Amino acid sequence: MRPTVSPPLWLAEAMDNATIAIIVTAVTAVMALGWTVLGQQRLRGTRHLMQGLGLTLIPIGLQLSGIMELLVSGAKGVYRFFRDTTVDTLMTAGLIVLALGAVLFIAASLVKPRTREESRQLRLARAEKSGPAVETGRPAAGRRPAVGGAAPADSATTTTPVTRAKPASAKGLDDEDAEIEALLRKRGIE
Repeated sequence: MRPTVSPPLWLAEAMDNATIAIIVTAVTAVMALGWTVLGQQRLRGTRHLMQGLGLTLIPIGLQLSGIMELLVSGAKGVYRFFRDTTVDTLMTAGLIVLALGAVLFIAASLVKPRTREESRQLRLARAEKSGPAVETGRPAAGRRPAVGGAAPADSATTTTPVTRAKPASAKGLDDEDAEIEALLRKRGIE
């Protein structure tokens, strides 16, 4: 006669979900409280204290609302699934993809995010690399045309680029004429 191997106590049917949920709640709350106390001893500040108290209260709230028992039941279900399912090639591939996704997610959270200044410099570098600026005759997104200078109705579909005009000194205009020409150009009048 072969001796029977009994499952771990926390998975045994003799221990119901409510009992396991109480144990998990107590352990996680004590761990969070310990983390908070250690942080306060290292003088980490009020922010750490508030985060620690929040982490301590979360498992207690889950227990009081009954959600902790659902989580325990779900954990038991996952264990039973892996215990009773034979692992084939497709399941192995799925587990590898799952692990890869988790690793990528965690690695992405460790990467330093770009600051606004770095993003702005990158955009400017790309704009310089793409070549000289070409205006399409339309106002930029989010900008309204100047007062009295409403764009024609078909300007939204215009795709012919308007090249920049030569500087006033190259045309032989004085400062006043150049200013008038700039105002006319700004309003879309050539």
